[in-house]
Amino acid sequence: MIEGERRMLAHDEAPDAQPLEECPCQEGMFPTGRRNVLVAAGSALAATLLGSGRAAAQKAPAGAVLRDVAEDPTKEPGVAIAEDGGYGSRSQFETARRVRVTVPLTSPISSWTMTPLDAGVGNLTPSGLHFERHHGGIPTIDPAKHALFIHGMVERPKKYSMADVKRFPSVTRTHFIECAGNGLTEWKKPTMKTVQGTHGLISTSEWTGVQFATIAREIGLKPGASWVLAEGADAAVMTRSIRSTSS
Repeated sequence: MIEGERRMLAHDEAPDAQPLEECPCQEGMFPTGRRNVLVAAGSALAATLLGSGRAAAQKAPAGAVLRDVAEDPTKEPGVAIAEDGGYGSRSQFETARRVRVTVPLTSPISSWTMTPLDAGVGNLTPSGLHFERHHGGIPTIDPAKHALFIHGMVERPKKYSMADVKRFPSVTRTHFIECAGNGLTEWKKPTMKTVQGTHGLISTSEWTGVQFATIAREIGLKPGASWVLAEGADAAVMTRSIRSTSS
């Protein structure tokens, strides 16, 4: 994890950073002789003649769409309205990103990503930068087929579709969420170099949803029911217990 952060920082700080991993597919991509150097120089000159303000040869940051940058935006129209298909993307000049942690106990489907807290502005975390913790990969769940089952010490066990849940009154609140393992690399001694690496498993968002108390009144909790065991629908079928505040 520490080595991964070090490589990420070195890659980001390099003015002409190349891909972090070498691969045979790169053979012949970079000039090695006089002829190749001349070809590369000619290509660079052509790119300069096309305009230094153009971004066509660059790579768009994650979640962004790369567009040409006008020398003077007051004299050149922007892109067509609704050209994005009706759903916006972030600015191509915003480069902050989450970083997936790679340590011996993790895998591509069981790991976590860290929020770039040092790059944040304000106290709300953009949804695309909210930290993640997955134990069985990121699930793809169709809301039209997903359901909420409530049973146990209740008068009326029920199954609710997502459309049913949305019919209940909802509330909107701002809450932060922190992973229990936040800062685990720093428990014995300082190791990481950025606040993203040391405390990136915490994010603050605005949440809208139906309170459990609302549904609990609908199904009728039995006397003595003081714990809720929530079970997810992902591949890990994660469970977490929550104690009732009224018990």
